[in-house]
Amino acid sequence: MKAIDPRKLEKILSEDSRFQALQAEHRLLDEKIGKFSQKQYLTPEEELEKKQCQKLKLKLKDEMAEIERSHRSRIKTHESGGGSG
Repeated sequence: MKAIDPRKLEKILSEDSRFQALQAEHRLLDEKIGKFSQKQYLTPEEELEKKQCQKLKLKLKDEMAEIERSHRSRIKTHESGGGSG
């Protein structure tokens, strides 16, 4: 089976508005978690917020992976001649 050109997948993902929004939110959560991690002590509220951010960040990562899988599948179908585009 022929490998997918990573540049082609990267281009498609860069044009996917949903993927871009998820990626931006993921980045913001990463920064927020980093700020919590720099603190020597977290209040119970901060600890809860940090855990919620970590869970949401993981959910976003899963959604981005699903979008990527979907695009990979479409690329494979198109390259193998199974697509109509």
